[in-house]
Amino acid sequence: METFKQKVLRFLYPLIRKTAKSGKNGTVLNNENNTAPSVSFYQQKATLNNGNSIDFSIYSGKKILIVNTASNCGYTGQYAELQK
Repeated sequence: METFKQKVLRFLYPLIRKTAKSGKNGTVLNNENNTAPSVSFYQQKATLNNGNSIDFSIYSGKKILIVNTASNCGYTGQYAELQK
């Protein structure tokens, strides 16, 4: 049995998706001038949630996938394969 909240969200979700895709967010950007980045990804560093830093040079020569997710909101089961 669907709750009222579920019914409302089932109705609103397609509208939100359509609205989000209609603006700039749905635009694909192409590097038409073949502009190189000012700094290589592998020269970058980042600070992890625990305060430690990570140097991306350790991934040089490897394929990487960057996934932007919410931090500190608990384990998300659908990302189990990415956690490996």
